[in-house]
Amino acid sequence: MGDYQAIIEGILFLSAEAVPIGRIAEALGIGRSAARELLRDLAEKYQAEGRGMEIFAIEDCWQMRTAPHIAPFMAAVFGEKRQINLSAPLLETLAVIACSQPCSKPEIEAIRGVSADHGVNRLLELGLIQESGRAQSAGKPLLFTTTPDFLRHFGLASVEDLKEFFNHG
Repeated sequence: MGDYQAIIEGILFLSAEAVPIGRIAEALGIGRSAARELLRDLAEKYQAEGRGMEIFAIEDCWQMRTAPHIAPFMAAVFGEKRQINLSAPLLETLAVIACSQPCSKPEIEAIRGVSADHGVNRLLELGLIQESGRAQSAGKPLLFTTTPDFLRHFGLASVEDLKEFFNHG
C-alpha cells in the first residue's frame, strides 16, 4: 500500500490538472475502486497530519493543492493569487446555471428577469461555466454548465455537493 501511495503522490504532485481515477488505476495496475480507496486514505492522512498540501477529488478526478492554512505564507513568497471577484448579478447568474444545469440564456433570463448576456459572457471568460450543447427547444439556444474550475473555486468535489448544500443548507 505504501508504494502505491508514493506513486500516487508523485503523479498528483507533477500534474497541473486533476487526474482521472481511471488513469491512476491503470498506472497502478489496479481497479478503480481500489485506487479510489487508496486516494481517500492518502487524503485523510494528509489532513490528519496537517500537511502543507492536500489531496481532493473533483468529479472523480484527483488533484493535489496547497492547504488553505498555509496560503498566507505562499502569498508572502509568491504574491497574491489572482482573486475572482463576482458581483451580485454574476453570482445570481452562476447560481442559476449551477442549480439548473444544463441551462440556456432564455432560462436564466426567465428566472432572473433581466438579460443574461453580460453575465454569461463574463462567466465564460472566467472559466466558471462552459458551453455544453444546444437545447432542443425553439431556436436551439446554447446550454451552459459549470466547469471543474467552478468546483475548485468554491471548494466542491462535484455538482451533487452543491445540490446537497441547497437541499439541506
